[in-house]
Amino acid sequence: MLARIFGGELETRLGKPVVIMNHPGGGTTIAAKEAARAAPDGYTLFYSSNSSFTLPAAVKESVPYDAAKDFEPIGRKGQTTFALVTYRDNPINVASLVTEAKANPDKLSPASFGVATVSHFAGELFKSAAGIKMVHLPYKGSAPAMNDLIGKHISIKSTR
Repeated sequence: MLARIFGGELETRLGKPVVIMNHPGGGTTIAAKEAARAAPDGYTLFYSSNSSFTLPAAVKESVPYDAAKDFEPIGRKGQTTFALVTYRDNPINVASLVTEAKANPDKLSPASFGVATVSHFAGELFKSAAGIKMVHLPYKGSAPAMNDLIGKHISIKSTR
């Protein structure tokens, strides 16, 4: 979503079309790999958080790109905050979630937008801080997780 907003502004300022291509999955490693393989022609930008360069290298045996050699940072887009969300008419709140999770360890499943992503680690941090056990429910990207949350197929999701 932010890349599309940024791309629209960039298109206006440059007076040239800007195409946003999504390559979801792998905690952004798929998209980063595609960007790293692109010709260094000045026309391809990789829009992501710094977690694309830190988390995969920290938790995976191999990463299909070298963050230090394959990329050159050109700007900072801002800062994001994480939230634990649910669908609108769900009566659960943080206190009741913690109470439920303590009474029924490993029965609740918070969704994230993938294994070893910032939303996964945010969920793990929440579980650790609250002293609860829940089973991580990884999705292949934020959009599928959000669709299932809105459709009430899941009840909680870590998001930014």
